[in-house]
Amino acid sequence: MSLRIKEVLKEKGISVIQLSEKMGVTRSACYQYINGNPTAECLERIALALDVEIGELFDIKKDKKES
Repeated sequence: MSLRIKEVLKEKGISVIQLSEKMGVTRSACYQYINGNPTAECLERIALALDVEIGELFDIKKDKKES
């Protein structure tokens, strides 16, 4: 399943630095969450920091096309 955290950040006009501050983590950790495979707990924290539903962090349409 594809994540669209970067896209949501862009839509919200929030930088990775701002997201890391809202989450209370280092920039390095935040980049790892965005570019890696974050846990469900991390996804919940990201969604909360971005004020979005957790489902908005997933690119479901893209995954359906690839199937």
